[in-house]
Amino acid sequence: MKLVEVQELYYAIDTFLYSRAKAEFSNHIPTFDLVVQVDGKLLTADFLDLKDSRIQIYSTTSQHTIASQSIPYENDSSNAFISPIRKAIFKNYRSEFSGWSNLSNKPELLLLDLIDLIKSINSSTFKSVKTPAKNVNYIEGQAKLPFQFFDPETDFKIMSLTINEKR
Repeated sequence: MKLVEVQELYYAIDTFLYSRAKAEFSNHIPTFDLVVQVDGKLLTADFLDLKDSRIQIYSTTSQHTIASQSIPYENDSSNAFISPIRKAIFKNYRSEFSGWSNLSNKPELLLLDLIDLIKSINSSTFKSVKTPAKNVNYIEGQAKLPFQFFDPETDFKIMSLTINEKR
């Protein structure tokens, strides 16, 4: 995966967990760690700053605004990856068979499902967000960096997903 796909996946995971919490009328939004491999090294990072950018999903046609300008968002613009991901999550996970809790209890299935979702969206038209990854944690060397810039053409391999449900 290239950087833009990792950012899309990171956004999709956060949107899924946020939407699930809202569907369950919970104010607790689980945190997560997306483990990736870059140049043979395992790391976790905040690939997008999402704290002010969460969008509550009510319908596929309603207009939403976003508080932060750190993520590309222009309604249904072909330059912004938020709208297609938001719509796909809303469409795919509202049924009782593929619902929020079914996948969130199995992080490995959620990760595979969201990777498939990202691959189904034509990422070649999107641009990566020009922002550093924050809270970069190299697992093996135990190095922690406050931020790191990645080249948009960097190859990432998705390794694992950990969801922290603790309140």
